[in-house]
Amino acid sequence: TDAYALIKVLSTHCNRKEFNILVNRASNMTEAKNTYLQLANATEHFLNVSLKLIGHISEDSSVSQAVIQQTPFTKLYPSSKASLDITKVANKINAQERKASATGGLQFFFKSMLES
Repeated sequence: TDAYALIKVLSTHCNRKEFNILVNRASNMTEAKNTYLQLANATEHFLNVSLKLIGHISEDSSVSQAVIQQTPFTKLYPSSKASLDITKVANKINAQERKASATGGLQFFFKSMLES
């Protein structure tokens, strides 16, 4: 998968050994956990890295509709399931950031996305 390939590059070339995982287009948390577990098992076995599931973004038709309209779905459909999932994950990352100094990566991506 693309996720596995990216983790492999970052672990090999940047010596990263821990990654936060956000599962996209999951129908529910059970599906997200199963996807995460498959990836975690493969990366732990072959790459010797650890993963942490930070959440999931639900499969949501409003995302496709927003793409057609060329408008961020979080702006066009702020109450959609996917938008609410983004907010939940961003809040979780913000809480983690307050506990420890930010080291870069996904935290800055979500923070800049919410501030724009």
